[in-house]
Amino acid sequence: MPEITWLTRYGPEGASSRYRAFQLADALAEHGWTSRLEPLAEWRGSSGGQLVGVGRRVRRLRTLDHDPGIHIIQKEPVMPPSLYRVVARSLRRTRVPIIWDIDDAVWLGRPGAEEMAADMCGIVDHVVAGNRSIGDWAVRHGAREITVVPTCFDPVAAPNTSSLGDGPRVVWVGSPATAPLVEPFAPQLRQALGALPTMSIEFVGGPPPPELRGHERVMSTAWSPDAELEALAAADFGLALQERSEYADHKCGFKIVQYLAYGIVPIASDGPVHAEMVGPHGLLIDGSTEASAVIDRLGRPPTDAERRALMDYQRRNYSVARATEAWSTVLAGVDPGDRSAP
Repeated sequence: MPEITWLTRYGPEGASSRYRAFQLADALAEHGWTSRLEPLAEWRGSSGGQLVGVGRRVRRLRTLDHDPGIHIIQKEPVMPPSLYRVVARSLRRTRVPIIWDIDDAVWLGRPGAEEMAADMCGIVDHVVAGNRSIGDWAVRHGAREITVVPTCFDPVAAPNTSSLGDGPRVVWVGSPATAPLVEPFAPQLRQALGALPTMSIEFVGGPPPPELRGHERVMSTAWSPDAELEALAAADFGLALQERSEYADHKCGFKIVQYLAYGIVPIASDGPVHAEMVGPHGLLIDGSTEASAVIDRLGRPPTDAERRALMDYQRRNYSVARATEAWSTVLAGVDPGDRSAP
């Protein structure tokens, strides 16, 4: 089998790289695939480190022919359009097979980035998309082959069902960059806190919306692997909220996968990706949803049977085994000897 080189955005500290590259490289190794992982830059590194990383990535992409095997580019090449035009000429000429793995439409709303992403669709041999919306976007922009592989996850501890009845316990997991997406839904959450005197909300990785700060039953926890695990293992409901936009409608919905894996009922904003992932297993809301509907759902923490149904649904659709199987098929179908230069 040819070696795989993963050109990731970050190291394992970055969630997208951790779950869509590092954990899969380990899982694929059990199936005979060997991998190298080359991050662009450190997670939350300095701007100087980012520039050094971009320069290194440019040189890497221009010399792929010297490194046979299969190359996987995670997200877009992360560089100014002027540099990308130079890189694109090399990518079109190379005979090394290239897979482009994209979990969020990070190019939307960024000047020049959407044109660069659209051009990538026509260059690479295969696009692996985190959801159907991204896959459809890639097809519209000339992708030759696409496979939809959601960002998958395996829980590392069972949910803490021993304290059921102490809730409802609500969790949000994210980052400072995504925390503001919850703000439009803060009025509904504040009304729920008022109506449900045992309800608590823990924000892990980012601050609560301003309207909820200072509330005695709203907590903010710095992200760490242990903090995330502890919060997920103890929660009844998980928030995955954002207003509808073109970007939001293409997001991968990974929070929902995490919640399902721990038997947590998702309270998610309505949208095509979320609707597909949640199915009958949660509540979809938007800005016009009455707070009474949110309060009604939060007032009924899941039973053990409901938690098992959530976890079974996740294992069937969003487990690492599911992703590994899909990626094995993609990799086996990419022949390093057959790529024809335009």
